[in-house]
Amino acid sequence: SLVLLLLVIQTSLQHVSSLDAGVDLRRKRKPLCTTATDDGNNNGASCTNRIVSNGGQRQQKQIINDHNDIDGEKSSKSSSPPLEYFHPDTTRCKCPSMDENGSLSSRLAYLIIVHNKRTLDDAVNAFRALAASNAIIIIHIDRKLDWNVYLESALHVEVEVCRCGAYVYVDQVHSCAWAEWSMNEPTLWAMDLLTTHTRFRHQWHVFMNLSGDTMPTRTPRVMSSLFEESGSGPLSGINFVTSYSCETGLHPTDMNIFNEEWHKRWAHSPEPEFYYYGDNGDEYHASVPTFFGSQWVILTYEFVDYLASSLRNKYSLVSRYRDKIIRLERVMTDETFIPSILMYTQFRNTLPDMTEDGAMSAFPSLYAVRYERMDENMPSAFGWFPEEQRYEVPDSSVADQPKVWGPYFLGIYDLGNIKSSGCLFIRKVSKYVDPNIVNMFPVDSFDSLPDIIWPDEVQISPKPFWDWDEEEPEQINIEEEDSDEEPVFVDVNR
Repeated sequence: SLVLLLLVIQTSLQHVSSLDAGVDLRRKRKPLCTTATDDGNNNGASCTNRIVSNGGQRQQKQIINDHNDIDGEKSSKSSSPPLEYFHPDTTRCKCPSMDENGSLSSRLAYLIIVHNKRTLDDAVNAFRALAASNAIIIIHIDRKLDWNVYLESALHVEVEVCRCGAYVYVDQVHSCAWAEWSMNEPTLWAMDLLTTHTRFRHQWHVFMNLSGDTMPTRTPRVMSSLFEESGSGPLSGINFVTSYSCETGLHPTDMNIFNEEWHKRWAHSPEPEFYYYGDNGDEYHASVPTFFGSQWVILTYEFVDYLASSLRNKYSLVSRYRDKIIRLERVMTDETFIPSILMYTQFRNTLPDMTEDGAMSAFPSLYAVRYERMDENMPSAFGWFPEEQRYEVPDSSVADQPKVWGPYFLGIYDLGNIKSSGCLFIRKVSKYVDPNIVNMFPVDSFDSLPDIIWPDEVQISPKPFWDWDEEEPEQINIEEEDSDEEPVFVDVNR
């Protein structure tokens, strides 16, 4: 009984807050280090200089066994047993130098959303590019993905070893279904966490959500300068709710610009009407026009706080609007919910000012904050037709097939269009489709990137297939079996 009592005490002591150590993980492996320091001058030499990320104080590495309470209160749920201990290679960690860290004055909060094994694998690249001392990084793992898959992933190793001073929180809360309201839930959950928990509240001023297969195009130093919170940053105080594929550029698109037969109009008609209660207790009527943007956003603290606090009040404008579009069974609300609220409230004045050619007035090289390729199987609402090729995913690839309308995977031939857009993020990118594009970013300046564009009249050939017989080499057909062309043979004896 004494042994049992000691085990209970030891287990209870492990249920302590790990946010002070910069990380909070559900059902983790055994700790990689027992103590750690981070003085901001970590060069990837050892594990111990980047486990703790809160300013250089030596602290005990702490363990969370369940994800229900990030304050470390003991949970009634039992935790999974720790998996096999391992020793990751820490020499690959490339954290910003002391000089670069010193200039990271903007406080940025990122949410990385992982929904399957492929985006889990690709999220490693995004995490490496974002991790810096001015960053809060929240990672949401979809509940459809087994938690042990995360524990055995390269991303888990990266979070444990190469946080580079960032505060990192990893959790598994929601299960998302494509085109349904649940697609909004990880983002809204992160907003609530960032505006209520004492570790995060008022500790950042820009929120950005990303899919795991997204890459930032700029380094942490440049990103920090663009959002400089003193007001000197050209992107400071601006809400961005669109991507490159948006019909109206940096501003969300009113559904009424589409033809009445267009799916983006009839699927969201009529406008949602409802009653809500204002802060003064009076009841008001609302009819909220639908605006299309992107589910991937860059938002100010003030707007995020407004959304999160409103959703905690079930009678508010935001909550009643959410309830109404759920009852109406509106689809793709992750592309309309936040843009529509933004345009209906006083926050519509926080959109970027644009020049006549669609660039941002305060940052003329920026035409889109996120570059992606979508809707290329049909003309746009304004009659634009796609003409360039795109990357297709072979059936043999680990990468999942994109929807027929996209977003499509990007590759090195998209680099020229990425440069001309001036974007801050690109999606979708994957090491399983074209690792070259992943390896190009992030950069300090687009001037360092070559102008690579899609060539005209060029088609990539199928990968050769060799049916090798070691005992008796013979001629091998390297064309596709069902090709109508004359087969091409190679004499392996020559």
